[in-house]
Amino acid sequence: QKRCPADGPPTTPSRSWREHPVTQSFVLLCLVVVVVWNLRSVDYDKWKRWFPAAWNPPAQALKLDQYWALFAPHPLNDDGWLVLDAELADGSHVDLLRHGQAVSFLKPELISAEFPDYRWHKLLMNLWAAKYQTMRHPVCGWIERQWNEKSPPDRQVKAWTLVFMEEKTLPAYHALIPQKVELARKP
Repeated sequence: QKRCPADGPPTTPSRSWREHPVTQSFVLLCLVVVVVWNLRSVDYDKWKRWFPAAWNPPAQALKLDQYWALFAPHPLNDDGWLVLDAELADGSHVDLLRHGQAVSFLKPELISAEFPDYRWHKLLMNLWAAKYQTMRHPVCGWIERQWNEKSPPDRQVKAWTLVFMEEKTLPAYHALIPQKVELARKP
């Protein structure tokens, strides 16, 4: 005669590893580290006694290091937009980033709408950062090749200049007149 497992003595369910006191303590410790790390990043002198720099390696190894620098303590004070001014074989100038529209250095109404998607926005806006300087010529060269494949000989790109229109913001949110910063050029 076979016995059904339900006929046996009642068993208590085993405790999940998530419910174990050691796990709970570790998670609580991690949460405290993240909170104190963030407080220390805003006012280091005040919080360094609670979380000295010597404790950084374990927090970094566990990827608990966080930086909340979007708006504080130093918000961004520069912004801008890109213009890829292309001189065509017929002597006219077009902006290759705006599908061949006439070149304009005026601020677009909505800069994010100038890009087909977030990835293009991220790629192109990173081009003005110094650490992406080596990407400027390859990206602009690719955009130039895409244009030339679809254009007749008299509308081929002869030369281009990648310009970042830098808009500085002063304290109290006073914006300065945007300045042209040349990032790359194909003569």
